[in-house]
Amino acid sequence: HSSPSILDIGTGSGCIAISLAKMLPEAQVWALDQSAAALELARENARRNDVTLQFRENDIFDPALTFPGPFNLLVTNPPYIAQADWENLEPEVRRFEPREALFGGADGLDFYRRIVPRAQQLLLPGGGIFLETGYDQAQTVAQLFAAAHFKTDIHQDYNQIERIVIAYYE
Repeated sequence: HSSPSILDIGTGSGCIAISLAKMLPEAQVWALDQSAAALELARENARRNDVTLQFRENDIFDPALTFPGPFNLLVTNPPYIAQADWENLEPEVRRFEPREALFGGADGLDFYRRIVPRAQQLLLPGGGIFLETGYDQAQTVAQLFAAAHFKTDIHQDYNQIERIVIAYYE
């Protein structure tokens, strides 16, 4: 059977895509970002780590964006900072991280609402999407996917805070 296909949405520095490519050398790993500067950094990091990734500069929500086929796995650490939390961010985070990589709208959930139908288009049946969430968002994000008939699991970080949602496409 064919090798697994993985898409890292909003790859940034490429650390997730690179880690997956190292752990799963048989996988075809795609790194997607709408920032040319981020992709340049990801390319350099992939080269330094001696892994091959497929790079794509685009917005995941661009209706013209296509790939050779559906994916087994989607991974993303999307923008999830809510408006109310924006001012409380460490100044160095606000100063050095691109706002569009962090800010998730009024309640921080804009990306999650939009990715549910997109995940249905991009995933193979039985495939899954792994999403990082804000400290108080995992239950709500899981509910968004469950309402679209995904099977969901929530995992805690090292501080026992629910931070990872895994949604399986049936």
